Amino acid sequence: MKREDEARLFRFTLKHSIFLASMIGLLVMFYAYVMPGWAP
Repeated sequence: MKREDEARLFRFTLKHSIFLASMIGLLVMFYAYVMPGWAP
């Protein structure tokens, strides 16, 4: 794999990783503060 391809792949992966991590964070905050009785 060429260096340019690796950089493009890393940027693509990084954007999705940050997005998914923020979605998980929002879900955890929802369960912790909005619906604390729902969590097992």
